[in-house]
Amino acid sequence: MKSNATHVHGEAASRRETVDISLRDVVGTYTTVRGTVNAVDGVSLDIAGGGIIGVAGESGCGKTTLLKLLYGNVEYPLSLTRGSIRFNLDGMPITHETIRRYWFRRIAYIPQSSMSSLNPVIRIRKQFLDRAGYSQDNVFQGARGRRQQRETLERVRQYLRELDLPVEVLDSFPHQLSGGMRQRVMVALATFFHPDIILADEPTTALDVVVQKGILLLLAEVQEALRNTILIVTHDMGVHYQLTHRMVIMYAAKIVEYGPTEEVFSRPLHPYTKMLIESLPKVGDDRVRQGAKGKPPSLYSELRGCRYAPRCPKAQAICRKQEPELAELSPGRRAACFFPEE
Repeated sequence: MKSNATHVHGEAASRRETVDISLRDVVGTYTTVRGTVNAVDGVSLDIAGGGIIGVAGESGCGKTTLLKLLYGNVEYPLSLTRGSIRFNLDGMPITHETIRRYWFRRIAYIPQSSMSSLNPVIRIRKQFLDRAGYSQDNVFQGARGRRQQRETLERVRQYLRELDLPVEVLDSFPHQLSGGMRQRVMVALATFFHPDIILADEPTTALDVVVQKGILLLLAEVQEALRNTILIVTHDMGVHYQLTHRMVIMYAAKIVEYGPTEEVFSRPLHPYTKMLIESLPKVGDDRVRQGAKGKPPSLYSELRGCRYAPRCPKAQAICRKQEPELAELSPGRRAACFFPEE
């Protein structure tokens, strides 16, 4: 999937610095009627800034929770019960305690459902103005206020043109737009202030394949133009292969592999990663695809050893007794496995 963007916020891109993300023993816990459950459990990883980073794994493995923790969107029933998350923005450390003050302008979030994320009773233009800081509590007054409003809306119109979006959407309510157009508006809202980091959680869910391609190309164009960092969650390994530069593989609330996408696909280190890749259909190959037997363990139960061991064809006694660390096995490649793939 190639990007042809060269024009979106070129000035911002010329001064863009990469942002490093550091996670140390991060535990994200949900409080439920059954008790507490760690949806992200003891995750430690340093992620170098720049490029598109994919987060992959089966449903319930902790992908969305990881993005919520990174964004600082930690509200009941979710809590950050242990560990630390740090960003390095222009040499300035930002933690999960201070991250909210940088929302929209430095760190942006694209949620799964555009319909539930856009205010259904407010036109799109007002939602852009709200992001710009012109809320209902900050009413425009006098000639200066009207001029500021006009200038802001003109910048929004220009940005929509750069993204090949019709400026007429500004006068629409969310329900008047198609699902694909709403999602493109969400991308525009998230990137208007050309943030350093964009967290995209299943941005193409429930969209047809043609619209999906348009959304993914738009994200790729934005990243190429702004030279920022995008973390994208999707189940589709084909999307990861075409779009991302590096990958995080999660299983049962743990990160089990991390590395450059091309190397992960050509030489997976963890058996779970290998299973995900081999489940992809290939042109000209009509063999029956085999998934891993069984299912992921319940995160409510007490877990010992490698969490993938009950499904792993390479598991041995140590795998069931001792938890493997996410270790660097080669430059830029990490995997949590006692018997990684050759």
